Amino acid sequence: METTRLNKDDKILAMLTVKGNVIAQLEGIGCNSLSEIVSYLKHSGGIKHGLYTLFVRNFTQGWHINQPFYFSNSGNTEPKRERPNNINKSGQYYMIFN
Repeated sequence: METTRLNKDDKILAMLTVKGNVIAQLEGIGCNSLSEIVSYLKHSGGIKHGLYTLFVRNFTQGWHINQPFYFSNSGNTEPKRERPNNINKSGQYYMIFN
């Protein structure tokens, strides 16, 4: 995500949206990286897990990005494993008889 350069003096506008609704917004100067912007937006908007659209416009350098962005509840980067077919939602095993 750090492919677009930011300088501390750049004037930016950043938004997180869901289905066109702005959830969190940041305007101003003083961000050093896109990671810093995303972190601020996540904490200021009370973001939960799910798919959002991230928009960042750098007025000073004249570029913008607009891309889907997924937030996860856990820090675990492993994919979620499927539950075997013979375990119910409460975690109990069951047997199928024909």
